[in-house]
Amino acid sequence: MSAQATLDGRTVIGCAKHQDQGGDATDWTGSLFDFFPAMQTCLSRAQVEGASATSVAAQADGTVLVVVRDVDGSRFNCKTSAAGAALSSFEAAPADDPAGAVAPAFARAASAFSRLGCDDPPTEVVSNGGELLGYLQRGHCSNGGAAPLPAAESGPTPN
Repeated sequence: MSAQATLDGRTVIGCAKHQDQGGDATDWTGSLFDFFPAMQTCLSRAQVEGASATSVAAQADGTVLVVVRDVDGSRFNCKTSAAGAALSSFEAAPADDPAGAVAPAFARAASAFSRLGCDDPPTEVVSNGGELLGYLQRGHCSNGGAAPLPAAESGPTPN
């Protein structure tokens, strides 16, 4: 079902399900707006338009750990302040579990999910003021099935 809700003064538009349908109580997407500054900092550090945040967790020291997945499937652990103001570290992380799913994930561009074979299209994440902030993917996506990036064209070959 489609829904629009206002939570803590923020409007969220997208798919909804009744609580009786289950869900993961520890899912970081329930705090998406709280984690948004940290995710933006880490996704900016990735410097790739198709990067996505696949896991976000508050740490005991007050920082936020964001797992960033690059378009080629490589992953990075990014640690930053909750406000996203100070980046502590951005280091390579172990590869995804071969049987694991990529969702949930947040990205600045819907194209981050277009090559992954996701079950459902991503949901737009919109600010209270109507600004598009990015996309949230909750459906299962293949782990390593992304098609290779197209090679740069060099023009016609000489005869």
